[in-house]
Amino acid sequence: MAFAVAAKANYPGGVAFGRLHAAEPSGRRFEPGTVHIDAAAAMTGVSRFGESSGGLSGHGGPQWVYSKEEGLSPRELATKRGFDYFVSGEALVPGYEVVDAIEGYVGLAVVPMRWPPIRARTEPKIWLHKRRP
Repeated sequence: MAFAVAAKANYPGGVAFGRLHAAEPSGRRFEPGTVHIDAAAAMTGVSRFGESSGGLSGHGGPQWVYSKEEGLSPRELATKRGFDYFVSGEALVPGYEVVDAIEGYVGLAVVPMRWPPIRARTEPKIWLHKRRP
């Protein structure tokens, strides 16, 4: 049971990637654009399986473009590369604003008066950023 509880909260990068591509109940949707994925996000669930073609398939609409290029400085992200979105293990990235923070696993807690008596302890681990205009 402990492994199942931990696994559920162990992939915040995948959750962030899913939120980038999904329309919210409020109707807000992120327009397709260029996305940089850092190592922390890639190691916590961002994968090729979560990529979206965006737009209308075969109709020349805007498309998602992904990069996992390593070793880029924060300045390069914002100015030289100009990514529209950044999925990152960093809370603050110059030139970007946080649009979502995704909780990830940090340990287990035992809560004797609750069923199940084990729960995952979480804290913000991955942030979804959008480039400032």
